[in-house]
Amino acid sequence: MRTIVAFTAALSSTLCVGNASALFVMMDDFGLPAPAETLADDVGGGATSSVAQIVTPSGFSRTFSHELTLGDFRRGNFASIGSTTFPAGALEVANTSGHDAEVRIMWNISAEYLAAYPAAQFGVYLYETDGNPVSMSMSIGATSLGKVNLPTRFPAFPAANPVLFPTFDAAQMAAINAGGALTMTLNGAEGWDLSLDAAGFQVPEPTSLALVGLALISAGATSRR
Repeated sequence: MRTIVAFTAALSSTLCVGNASALFVMMDDFGLPAPAETLADDVGGGATSSVAQIVTPSGFSRTFSHELTLGDFRRGNFASIGSTTFPAGALEVANTSGHDAEVRIMWNISAEYLAAYPAAQFGVYLYETDGNPVSMSMSIGATSLGKVNLPTRFPAFPAANPVLFPTFDAAQMAAINAGGALTMTLNGAEGWDLSLDAAGFQVPEPTSLALVGLALISAGATSRR
C-alpha cells in the first residue's frame, strides 16, 4: 500500500509539473529579410504557386504554397511569409470576398527532433483573424497529427499562450522522430484572412523533467523503506 501511495504521489507531482511548466520550442518564426515572400495562385483548378527556402531559426528546408480553390485571381488574394503589411515577420493570408485558398507550409525536419522530450504538442501564435472560421491540420509523412479550429479573435499582438493541438500519442511522437515532411495546412470559410507568428512544439521544461525524476526516485526510496 505504501508503494502505491508513494507512486501515486509521484505521478500526481509529475502531472502538476508538466501542466504548470512548459517550454515552446520554436521551429519557424516566419521572419525574413525584406522583401517578404508573397504567393498568389492566379490559375486555380489544382494549380499551386510555391517557393522553397531555408527556415529560420531551425535551419530546416521549408516549402510554402498557395492554391486558389474558389473564385478568380484578383489583387489582394495572396499568402505571404515575412508579411507584406502589419505585423511584420509573420505568415499572412488574405482572401478577398468570394475567394478561398488553401495554404500549406512544409518543413523537412530531421530525425530525433523531439527525442529529448516524452511528450509534445504542436502550436502556433495567432496574431489576428477577420472572424471567419479557419481550420489548421498537421501531418508528418502519411501520419495525421490532428486538426484544430483556430479561435476567431482580433488581438493586436499574439496571446500569451499558443494555440495548441492535443498532446501527441506514442505513434505520432514516433512518426515525428522518424523525421520527414511536416505539413501544416490552413483553410477557412470564404474570404478568410489571418496572421500567424511562430510555429513550434510545446514540451515539458527540462527543470520539470528533472523534478519528475526526483519524484520517482523518492517513490522508489519510500517503497524500499
